[in-house]
Parts: sequence; C-alpha cells; structure tokens
Amino acid sequence: MTRKFVPALLVGGVLAMTLGAASAQEQVVNLYSARHYSTDEALYNDFTKATGIRINRVDADDAGILARLKAEGSASPADVILLVDAARLHKGEVDGLFKPIQSKVLNDAIPAHLRSQPAADGGISWYGLSTRARVIVYNKTKVQKDDVDTYEELGDPKNKGKLCIRSGSHPYNLSLFGAVTEHLGDAKAEEWLKGVVSNLARAPKGGDTDQIKAVAAGECDIAVTNSYYLARLLRSTKPEDTAVISKVGVVFPNQQSWGTHMNIAGGAVARYAKNQENAVKFLEYLASASAQNYFANGNNEWPAAKGVAVDNPALKSMTGGAPFKSETIPISAVGANTVKVQQMLDALKAIGSVGFIIGKYGLISGDYEFVDYSKTRLRAPDYTFSEENSQIRKSFQSTYNLRFGTEWRYSAFSVRGGYAIYGSPYANNLNDEQLTSYSLGVGYTEGKLGLDLAWVHNSADKDYYLYASENFTTNAVNQNINGNHFALTLRARF
Repeated sequence: MTRKFVPALLVGGVLAMTLGAASAQEQVVNLYSARHYSTDEALYNDFTKATGIRINRVDADDAGILARLKAEGSASPADVILLVDAARLHKGEVDGLFKPIQSKVLNDAIPAHLRSQPAADGGISWYGLSTRARVIVYNKTKVQKDDVDTYEELGDPKNKGKLCIRSGSHPYNLSLFGAVTEHLGDAKAEEWLKGVVSNLARAPKGGDTDQIKAVAAGECDIAVTNSYYLARLLRSTKPEDTAVISKVGVVFPNQQSWGTHMNIAGGAVARYAKNQENAVKFLEYLASASAQNYFANGNNEWPAAKGVAVDNPALKSMTGGAPFKSETIPISAVGANTVKVQQMLDALKAIGSVGFIIGKYGLISGDYEFVDYSKTRLRAPDYTFSEENSQIRKSFQSTYNLRFGTEWRYSAFSVRGGYAIYGSPYANNLNDEQLTSYSLGVGYTEGKLGLDLAWVHNSADKDYYLYASENFTTNAVNQNINGNHFALTLRARF
C-alpha cells in the first residue's frame, strides 16, 4: 500500500497508529522512500511475494523524510529509509536518524566505498544500493571531446561562457563538488569552483534534462547531468528527444586519472525501527541480483552490488559497450565534504564589478551579481519548515542582476545615467518578475551646496498566475507595468 507524505502532525499521528496496528496483525515493513520511480512498484511487489512481508510506503522528498523523522522521534513508525543522494544519506547519519546494522549479506554484496564508515561496534548506518554517473554532455558540432574529458576542464578558461548546470546547491552537484574536493583538496577545489562559475553561459536553472536540451538548442555548449537522465532520452521514441540526442555527445570524465564520479541511491534502517528484522531483510533483498537488475532496467542506474551484470541498451550506448573507470573514494567522505562545499558556494555569491575613470571628467562602471534564490531557507528552533523549504527549492532559481552607470562632469555641472536588469527569481517562467530600470540625472554644485534632479523609469512585462499546481494552472493575466519616479535633492556639506 502507498501513502503520500502529509506534513500535518495530526495526520502523521493517525498514520503512525495505522502502521503500528498493521504490524501487530501481520508481517510488515514500513518504508519512507524518496525514490519516486514508478518502476520500483514491481520491485516491492516481488519482495512481498518472496517473503510474505507487506510494504507500507510513505513517499516524500529527501528533505521532507529527514525532517519528518526528526519530528516523529521515537514514535516514528518508519523501519527503512530510502534516499537518493550521498549528501542526504550522510546528513541522516550525522543527525542520528539511522540505526547501524550488521549484515554479512550486505557487507559481502556492497563495496566498502559505497557504504558508511563503520560505527564503533562495526555496524553500518547506510548502504548504497544503486549508482549513477555524473557525466558531461557537449555539443558535437562546437566542442572537441578532448576539451571536456575531465571535471577540472569545467573550470578552465578555455570553456568560458559555454557551461550550463543546475543549481550548485542541488545535492547532485554538492556531491560532485564534494568528490572533487576530496581529490584536489580544499584550496584547489575552491579555485576550481570559481572557474566553474566564471564559465557559466547562463544562470543555473532547471533540472539535468533541461541542461541536456539547452546544449542541443545552442544555449550553451557543455553541461553536467546524471547518467540516467541522458539514458531516458536515449530510450525515448519521441521525435523531439531523438533530435536532442543526435546533437549531443557524452563524456565519462577523468578516465586517465581518478575516474568518473558515481553518486548513489541508498538505504538505511530507521533508528527507532519497530520491525528491524524485516527492515534488514528488505535491504538485503535490494542488494540481490534480481533487485539490482530492477534498478538498472527500471531507472537506468548501475548496480551497486558486486558481480551483477546488466543488459541495459541505453547504458551500453553511452560507453560504446566498453567498461569505464569510476572513482573509488569513500562515498561517505563525499557526503561529509558537502558542508564545506556549500560554504564555498556561499562565498562565491558576490558581485563582480569593473570601472573606468576617464581623467577628471568621467566614470563608467558595471556590476554583475549572481544570486541563487533557491537556497533561501526558513528556520526556527521549534519548527522544521520542511515543506516550505522544499517548495522554495522547486519554485525559485538562480539568476543574475546587471547594472551599468556613468557620470560626467564639466565645471560645476554633472550628468548621470544608468541601466539595470534584475532577473526573475521564479523557476519555470512562473510569475516572471524580471525588472528593467533606466535612470537619468543632472546636478549642479557650488561650494558646499548642490542641487540634483533624478528620473528613474522601471518597467516589467509579465504573465501572472494567481494559482498554479502540478494538476492545474489558471489562465495568465498579462501585466505591463511602468513606473516613473522623480527626485529633487538639495545637498549641503558642513
């Protein structure tokens, strides 16, 4: 049975009582899952057929699941937690939401670098259950493959203005950046991140599929994506997807050095699991050859378990059927690095400025500001804001602001002018809030007194949606907004 995530505490309490009552009557395992892939249904059904253990499932995103576990505490009905990124698994471990377990089946199946570091008693907090490569796609007519065959080249000046990438704060990128930090060290990784930001062709926006399509459309020449997004396009029969694939090539980076970064989707036993034995059985089942093939063929992921061969045509086509070298650094270290990586990214949230002074007569200046509104967070000591913060991540995006100004003086007179464009913070072109501004001003100074007259014109042309959801969107109201402001200032110096 499947139950959707509802943040209300009352409903959560009713669900907990329902799952608890069910466990007293029959063999069950209560699953909190961030895997939103419809193909997993067959996986769960096969487990129930093989073991007689029924799965009660709660679906939510990773942040929502972690916040819910914190809120529920020891009253949580959860037995198994499935998350889709190393950074999120590490956070759950650090927050004490998982119960370390000892399982010979899992330890024999899952390589040491794809699971957490052992606890003092040898228990493992979480295991990687499937892997996905973080690959580079490029426009085959504009870019040479050799120019993008390493992650380091994403920050090389030769690729300036060519790169598309989703928000740097998204866990998929945090994990990649965490891996690069593990390989290069903090100082070199921070310099590399500065180069990546400098090479952006546009402000980060959209998901990985959007980056691939942007390369095909000529908006940028190179992009970074998880391999299964590319595999979905490869397996698609839609003409528009086929057209995209025909224009892009793919690189598995760093084949001559440390290998391609592999992120994971993984699982853990919940700290307060009431059905721990069944929870361990479920995780062991997910590491079996049959379940690993479900991951490979259902969501185009590579198996995490040792010795499992898959026959997925899309995955094979990416590498020409040949094996590729993947990195083997501990994925737990990658997760641990994401905190410092986020601090590096926050430090990059700066304004780049350039100015020219022309003798004693003139000044010309320009500012470029990169802003990631999707990183905005609500915080309070007594409330998680998990649903609100999740909505912020989905509704807002990275963007840029541009400002140019000039001032010229002759004797006691001065003339000023300015232009600015402020990008929309909203994702998916919903309620576009892009604003354009023009300004003019004149001034006169005599001794310690001065008089200035300024005019500012603001304009915006946008479609406004009063309501919008995944299921419906109202008709847009087109708003053409123009505003003029005048200011007269008398200056006096004392």
